[in-house]
Amino acid sequence: MTSQTHDTTSHGAAGRNTVRALEIMADVAELPSGERDAQIVAACDGDPALEREVRGLLAAAERPHGILEYPIDGTSAVTLSAAIHGALAESYVIGDEIGRGGMSTVFRAREHKHGRDVVIKVLDPSIASLFGPDRFLREIRIAANLAHPHIVPLLDSGAAGGLLYYVMPFMEGHSLRQRLVEGPLPLEEARTLLLDVASALAFAHDRGVVHRDLKPENVFVASGHAYLLDFGIAKLLDDSHPGGDGGTLTKPGLPLGTRRYMAPEQFFAADEADARTDVFAWGLLADEVLGLRLSPYAASIPVGATADRAARPEVPASLRELVRDCIASAPGARPASMDVVLARLGADPTCTPTDVPACPPSAAASSARPRVLARRRWPILAALVAVVAAALVWKWKTPAGEVDVGGLREPLAMSVLRNETGDSSLTVIGRYAGDWVTDGLQRLGSVRVVSWSDALVASDRAEREGRPLLDALRDELQAGTVITGTYYRLRDSLHLQARLVNVRSGQVVATLLPIVVDKDRPEDAVSQLRDRVLGAVAAARDAQVSALPDVARNPPSFSAYQAFNLGFNQFLAQEYGEALTSFREAHRRDPSFTVALLLGARAAWNTRQIALADSLVTLARGQASELSEYHAASLRYFEALLQGEGARSREAVAKAAAIAPNSRAAYDHATALLNAGFAREADSVLGRMNPDQGEMRGWSSYWTQRAHAAYLLGRHDLERTQAQTLAERFPDRRVAQVLEARALAASGNLRALDSALVAWDALPVSVYWSRGSALVVAGEELIRRGRTSEGAAYASQGVQWLTNRLVITPLDRGHRFWLGRALYSLERYAEARPYFESLAKEFPDRTRYRGLAALVVARLEGRDAGMARLGPVDPFERGLHEFYRARVAAVSGEREQAILLFTSAAGHGVDGLTWEIASAFRDIEALQSDPRVQALFAVR
Repeated sequence: MTSQTHDTTSHGAAGRNTVRALEIMADVAELPSGERDAQIVAACDGDPALEREVRGLLAAAERPHGILEYPIDGTSAVTLSAAIHGALAESYVIGDEIGRGGMSTVFRAREHKHGRDVVIKVLDPSIASLFGPDRFLREIRIAANLAHPHIVPLLDSGAAGGLLYYVMPFMEGHSLRQRLVEGPLPLEEARTLLLDVASALAFAHDRGVVHRDLKPENVFVASGHAYLLDFGIAKLLDDSHPGGDGGTLTKPGLPLGTRRYMAPEQFFAADEADARTDVFAWGLLADEVLGLRLSPYAASIPVGATADRAARPEVPASLRELVRDCIASAPGARPASMDVVLARLGADPTCTPTDVPACPPSAAASSARPRVLARRRWPILAALVAVVAAALVWKWKTPAGEVDVGGLREPLAMSVLRNETGDSSLTVIGRYAGDWVTDGLQRLGSVRVVSWSDALVASDRAEREGRPLLDALRDELQAGTVITGTYYRLRDSLHLQARLVNVRSGQVVATLLPIVVDKDRPEDAVSQLRDRVLGAVAAARDAQVSALPDVARNPPSFSAYQAFNLGFNQFLAQEYGEALTSFREAHRRDPSFTVALLLGARAAWNTRQIALADSLVTLARGQASELSEYHAASLRYFEALLQGEGARSREAVAKAAAIAPNSRAAYDHATALLNAGFAREADSVLGRMNPDQGEMRGWSSYWTQRAHAAYLLGRHDLERTQAQTLAERFPDRRVAQVLEARALAASGNLRALDSALVAWDALPVSVYWSRGSALVVAGEELIRRGRTSEGAAYASQGVQWLTNRLVITPLDRGHRFWLGRALYSLERYAEARPYFESLAKEFPDRTRYRGLAALVVARLEGRDAGMARLGPVDPFERGLHEFYRARVAAVSGEREQAILLFTSAAGHGVDGLTWEIASAFRDIEALQSDPRVQALFAVR
């Protein structure tokens, strides 16, 4: 016992010596050599061992062959920029240098193929000549195999012009270092970022990769989340991994890393680094982010309990303890892995039930109890479960009839989870899980559930008799779906895996994401399991969500699903801004919920937040390996849509629609076909869909597209029927009246049109699809069909109605748009100009507004002025931009150019083509006799 006490004391003294040595080194590192020696002697105060340690640390850090300390002069950087520009000119436009490290330089660039901004990291040739390309190539291999929501993904890599490079997405945001310039972060923001970094490191460690250079400069912050960068000096723990160190890339004694964030063992030999090295760096990062000042590097203040409490008193003690443990000088005194760090973060008392998945719903309550009680309550709980089971056993009666929704057949039963730990004392965990999950299912109130007492007795009987567990629950309890799984121990962690199985069909309804917690916190695993099961059941029972292929295969947490479900309902109501917020919240609560990113991107698109949509799609691309075939095709569709590549977007969404013919993808396919003029095929796709099932249920725009298809096919009675159906089902969707007015005008039924307009006059007026817009659309349709005087009369009524409304609300955007359209159709171009010009000025990102302004300018001032007013093309609206270029060319008498541009626009696809063709009649009437134009605008 005495020996052990002595060893512990020595170890503590050595640790304190190292901390003091690091503190002194930080103080003297930047001093001139003449001043440094005197400062070291004075600071060490006659302690020769401490002085030797300080000088050893300085010598190790200043070796000339340290990779990250190798200087790159300005001339080299300029030469490198010119070289990479020439080497990659066919694929990229190289922009400004945005960062530089010891072995590489980072440039912003524009990718030709997809028209998107990217980041290109280039190995400096001087580094390659000195140390070879192996380390950079290995960085590429590492990055390519680390697909995690909080690790910036690799898009491409290669060699060109003798230069090695790789490409990453450009994301709007800033480094954590830039964020920290403003001071310590608010607690909740800090916790989110630290959780993100910890989860990324845990993922990398699980794949045998140690980062070794974690610091604020290598953490990127975007949309409130953190993303890990730069695996340039990462170490592969297992030499069998591709690109492993193999003893060749890290020389003994070579210091690698950034001195400020290096663990003590890194100073002497980087090849000694393991996962605990990153744990140390994470602790320093957390110390800085939280502003705790626990680290000897933080500030020149005493390090101890007093200073500790003085800095950020709102930070809970458990979090301070975690940070202090992580920055222990001895590796063995730190948390053994990032999984342990994550588990302790999740158990923090500041967690709330919305902090999923980092903080399970029960963590706040369970973590408030002393750990010794958490460990000791298992025997008590086991006895309690046994007593309850014995006292409450009764035969469960199956109600008549079974329900099978989304593959989930009722009633549900929870089995005893199989104990694979090898420790029989832990068998109670499987029983506790069954009881707790069953309780949660019963609380849902919307699903029939086998009581836990029945399921427990049946599970135990099946084990005694050697019967298959699933068969027993099906035959004895008439269960339709069973939640089953296993749990096992791995070093210091407890792993739990589960799935939902339809025992009638044998179909796996959902495979839950693996759950990993600290071995001493099994209640956290059970809490997370309950949350995951409830999420899977809720998703499967929601007819709209269950229609999304494979959403329930890797179900979200229940908390995330709740936010997702709210967003889905908001999206159906076309409240896209609110839906965007909800979808992003769903992904925040569960970063594995990639489908929430896709729908968030769609909502951002619909609110014209194109940069955000692109960012969300980029994040989804980083998690693409987790997507089903359906959602992978949907992701490709959206990527092509953002780049304005019509043919590629139609091809991708057609594949998704083939997998799920009644999904939103099928609707998108039909819309894309309409935007390219393929009305017959679009009508066929829509006709095969059921608007009362799955994703289409509650989606009003389905009827809008059906009316458009009928209009293009010349079936105006059917067009009117579809518009009336829309009005009956969705009385608030005023577009229905405008669609009906168009159908009546197209069929020449002016008596019915007049009656309808009188009836609609009682409807609210301050809306986009107003009575005024119905008059304009009807007038345009009649003029286009040769009934000029009648059409002009309706358009003139529209001018009067809209003018009167604008006296009351002069800035109403919709009224200004439709008034400009009415005046344009009446050839009153000078009067239309101020309305279109004001819209283009207020909304410069809207190609349609700029295009209308360009048309009136071209008619009044000539082609060049019109083209200048149209402005540059937005990649995602390339088709619409070319359509307006064609119209400007047409009104300027450039017949061949106009036909060429119309043809190109049709290839890309024109958003809202049906409306655009109808409103462009004044511009294309001179081309109508050309057979090429007739073929181009003919119904296909």
